Amino acid sequence: MLCALLFFSSFSLLRAAIPACNNGVTTFDPPLTVGMPSWYPSNYTNTKPPIFPGDFKCEYKINVPTGWFALIQMTVDMTYFQNVSAPVIVIDQLQNREEVYSAQQERFFFASNGGTIRLSTGMTEQLSFGFKITWLQYPAMSPNITRVNAGDRNPLVLKHLVNDAFQFVADYQVSATIMPLLNPLDRQYYRGIMFFDGPNGNVSCLGSGLSLLNSKAQYYSTGKSMTIMFLPGNPIRYFTSILLQDYINTKGIGTFQGITWSLQNPAHYASFLMDASISPVAIQTLNINSNSEVILSLTGTGSLDVYLGGATKNRSNLVTSYNAKNCDNYFPQLFLGDIKTYVLTSGVAILNISEKSYQDYSPSKAIGRKGFLVTENYGVLSPNQQISEGIYSPPNVSITVFKYSIQLADLVPGVTLKITNHTNGQETYHQYNSNNLPRLNVSNEIQGEKFFVRYFSNGKANKGFHLDFELIEASSSSIFSIIGVVVLLTFLLF
Repeated sequence: MLCALLFFSSFSLLRAAIPACNNGVTTFDPPLTVGMPSWYPSNYTNTKPPIFPGDFKCEYKINVPTGWFALIQMTVDMTYFQNVSAPVIVIDQLQNREEVYSAQQERFFFASNGGTIRLSTGMTEQLSFGFKITWLQYPAMSPNITRVNAGDRNPLVLKHLVNDAFQFVADYQVSATIMPLLNPLDRQYYRGIMFFDGPNGNVSCLGSGLSLLNSKAQYYSTGKSMTIMFLPGNPIRYFTSILLQDYINTKGIGTFQGITWSLQNPAHYASFLMDASISPVAIQTLNINSNSEVILSLTGTGSLDVYLGGATKNRSNLVTSYNAKNCDNYFPQLFLGDIKTYVLTSGVAILNISEKSYQDYSPSKAIGRKGFLVTENYGVLSPNQQISEGIYSPPNVSITVFKYSIQLADLVPGVTLKITNHTNGQETYHQYNSNNLPRLNVSNEIQGEKFFVRYFSNGKANKGFHLDFELIEASSSSIFSIIGVVVLLTFLLF
């Protein structure tokens, strides 16, 4: 009996601490003392917040002056409820709405002129709710101004952990997309990345990193500059990757999806539904672990363009295109480079990709496989032009013809090319360099079980390498000839 009375007394005290919501609105203004937080309710200080009664409604309006932002750390704990709608709705300075069912000191950010928190407990009998507001000034602008050029093949990757503000300038307009979370727990920290339409934070806010991610769109400036801020009080645990290009290259793309391959991301495979029935859609991939990626399959309708780097208006880095209805023989296909962009220009398709190049690229499904090998900076003078890949015969096929044609091999002095085939444990190869150049655009055939292509720049700048290939069935006479050669070599050796 005594325990019950104590519980009822404590419960009543918690409810009694809840302030009245006059006219349904409570307003919060910055305090005179900079950095001094405000608590709601006043007796809530990061411990268990008070329990609100059922059918309690209030709108909390948080004002933010120019050049400042509000950091809100909110707790919502709902132990029993009948109301299916979210008890809390957070509305930011751009009227973006976020429903909150549960939060433990979770961070929300309002840029100027502020935002609103709406509480509606409905029939909930035990809803604990409270928040802390801290008003802070925007971080100082970095003195460096970074350019993104319309002719750049690769997007500029902004990776940052430090609270700072950066200005970017383009030839025409700045476009920004954001890569998905490496850890779902970092969702709240994306709210603390702010984008502004101009050279500082005193211009129109385009939105937060989380809003950008959820929209699957891009932010773009109306003029030539954009500012990106990483707000204080926002301890991002992993690098946030923002891709920046000139908007002239991405203007026609309606939605963006993506993945970052990294040690923090345990996934090695990804599947994307791409719906380009209204406008082109893009998949952006960023590889921190390595620079290789494999398309495993493409099904559906429409045309898929593959760019080494970002999508470009001049299509200078467009490496290939696929018709989703008729492309099965072209996979698996390897692509090299830290960034790849896949743009579906029409139709609806499903794209499956892998980070495990050696495991998923080398094996062949059947005779008739087609593909190519191309260096990551193909066509551009660069010392980073390497390939070392193997292509295997299909299962239950002993001997395959590797038919290939070299489109480009920029064998400046120091750069080497070696094409090797393996048959019954025997190895033969063709080796090329600046003194022994291969013939270009000429069909060649070698037979074997495994084929390896190795192109090394060895630190020498060159324009790269491109080889097209196809696996075709070996004739019976060719197989018997190979067996005869192996028998003869064995006889001579013994």
